[in-house]
Amino acid sequence: MFRMRNFIFIFAVIFWCSDLNAQQSIRDSSIAANILDFTYGHYLPSGDMSDRFYDNSALGISFTRKFESNFFLTLNYSFLFRDKVKEDSIFNPISTESGFLIDGNGQFAEYFLYQRGFKWDISFGKLFPFGPNPNSGFFASAGIGLLQHKIKIQHIANTAPQIIGEYQKGYDRLSNGLMLSQFLGYRLLSNNRLINIVTGFEFNQAFTKNRRDFNFDEMKKDDKQRVDLLSGFRFGISLPLYKKVPKDFYFY
Repeated sequence: MFRMRNFIFIFAVIFWCSDLNAQQSIRDSSIAANILDFTYGHYLPSGDMSDRFYDNSALGISFTRKFESNFFLTLNYSFLFRDKVKEDSIFNPISTESGFLIDGNGQFAEYFLYQRGFKWDISFGKLFPFGPNPNSGFFASAGIGLLQHKIKIQHIANTAPQIIGEYQKGYDRLSNGLMLSQFLGYRLLSNNRLINIVTGFEFNQAFTKNRRDFNFDEMKKDDKQRVDLLSGFRFGISLPLYKKVPKDFYFY
């Protein structure tokens, strides 16, 4: 399998080895640049994903290689999280009639269910200049990658053996699969290089499956092909990496 680390390696070569145009000004010309974005996103699930999860947040990092033509190539990674889940009945078959889980000491077990996941993609897009310089403007991109999510089970005391260790895998619903992504947004690279932001709307369509061999609460393997949809708003602070332009020119 062609793993994510291979994408990262190839992208790093493009990112760091491409020649930046040192003699042009960002104010007057469209220039090549390497851009690092630190982002926050808020997403709404739909499709099969909405049966399991509420809206969620995401912290992300993106590496972009922008070319002089204003086409660009981007590698995105986002960590998805939320402090509760909709599908919270996974322990019903092993709970009391009142809904409590009994631990190994005969006490009520305290546990929490969280949403955890990540998504990454490599995308290609085009920026249409609008703003203070030819390197700022509206843009559109599309990409391909992977979405993964699960129910994180946190049992603080670790006194209920039925929900810790390897047994968690029978309940956590770990799912992943191919993801398509689209982004419509705006990028600002200021003339003074002090204010640099990216923002916009993101749309994701993922075709996932449960990767566990058996769901303990359902007493069967889940072979369902899922269509997980995730869309929302993303905002980020950008760090453009320009090659320094020499201050002095010498003529001979």
